[in-house]
This record gives sequence, structure tokens and C-alpha cells, in this order.
Amino acid sequence: MTPSKDPKILTMKEFARLSGVKYHTFYGRLQSGFSIMEAITLTEHDARSKSSAAKTHGMTHSKTYESWEAMHARCKKHPHYLKLGIAVCERWCSFEAFYADMGDRPEGMTLDRIKGKFGYSPGNCRWATAKTQCNNTSRNKYVTAFGKTQTVAEWAVEIGINERTLRYRIDAGIDFEIALTKKPKFGNRMAAK
Repeated sequence: MTPSKDPKILTMKEFARLSGVKYHTFYGRLQSGFSIMEAITLTEHDARSKSSAAKTHGMTHSKTYESWEAMHARCKKHPHYLKLGIAVCERWCSFEAFYADMGDRPEGMTLDRIKGKFGYSPGNCRWATAKTQCNNTSRNKYVTAFGKTQTVAEWAVEIGINERTLRYRIDAGIDFEIALTKKPKFGNRMAAK
């Protein structure tokens, strides 16, 4: 900041310096909602006490809070979300309400929308593993065989076949139930294992 040309007007930096407070401390306190008087007169201890009293949940650095923040950021900035109109329900604008509905984020899980067409709300969200989320995207191809419907990746795991082999068979036009039960050809790399 450049010094003010009017001798009666001080920049924030000049004001902080004349008040005996570091500029970054002064500016940070103003950003945190302190009045100008509080920003220059509070001791470090009083400022910390007052700042922590203003926190309602004390979970700002938790994984659950990170998920809540990321959810809001995606809805505000991600082009795909903006295009589809995916938003956070009004209730979940409050972290406390989100936490009451979802609880602590379990280890190894992240927030997942059950139905991808709909936004974030208590009835459409769950904590899920990365594997569950990978099987819950609009890019997945669901296939029914033997009276059961699941993704190609899930079928590959269940049958014990390489997913790429299964996709190759599907792309080649082989009936899906035959593609699942067909034995690898002699000399196939998978058969050698």
C-alpha cells in the first residue's frame, strides 16, 4: 500500500504501525470480525479467547468439515455441477445441520451422492468408499445377467475376470452372459497366471 497523500487519512498499514500492532495481525483481526478498537487493543491471549468463543463447533480442521467445505466448493465452482444445477440443500448451508445428519466422516470414506442427478441433501448422501463411488457415476455401464444388474467392473470382480477382457468381449458384440462364462483362450496371458 502506498502512503496516503492526505495527512489526515491513514492507510491501514500506517494505522496499524502507529497503533503498535503488526499489520497482518491488525488486518487478520478485522477479517475475523473484530472492531477497529478491538483489533488494536486486544492482547494476543484475549484475541485468541474471543476468536475461539466465536467458533460454534470446533471442527474446522476435521475430515467431516473438509468434506462439507468441498461439497460447497464443487457446487459453486465445478462446471459440470453448475451445468446440471447440482446444489446443496438449504439445511446444509449450516455445518452443524450437516454434521447432525451425516455424523463423523468414517476413515477411508468421502461424501457421495446416491443419485447423481440430484443435489446434496440428507436423503441423497452417504459416506462411501472410493470403490463404491467409482461404481456410482453416470459414466458406468450397467449390465443385467442371470437376473442381476451391476456395473461391468462389479461383474469382473464377481466372476474373477480381468475387466479389460470383459469390456473387449462386450465391444466385440459377444452376448454378455457368454462373455462372463467364456473361458480364456489357450495361451492367453490371463490363463497362464
